[in-house]
Amino acid sequence: CTSGGSPIDLTVYTGAGAVLRCNFRSTKVSATIVLSPTITIVSPATDGLIRMTITPSQTESLGTATLSGVYDIELVSNTADGNKIERVIQGAYTIDPEVTHT
Repeated sequence: CTSGGSPIDLTVYTGAGAVLRCNFRSTKVSATIVLSPTITIVSPATDGLIRMTITPSQTESLGTATLSGVYDIELVSNTADGNKIERVIQGAYTIDPEVTHT
């Protein structure tokens, strides 16, 4: 994480993330959390780096169906002034199962 090209000191931050499967219908959107990756602040926290980890068993639990949805990673500052949540990355994903077996 940077601000003006300089690393942000993440010493007072913790991380959280979610990967959701979304079902879009004409008037309603429903979302189910399919993964809760582990978000860690890389040491030293003054370098402004975060790591997202998804285990093999988590990806295996997704099964063989094609999935699509959204994900994000948020950082929560833990200061005397209270907690502030900042989304640092977000996006959409599609997971296609393997089709070639050798």
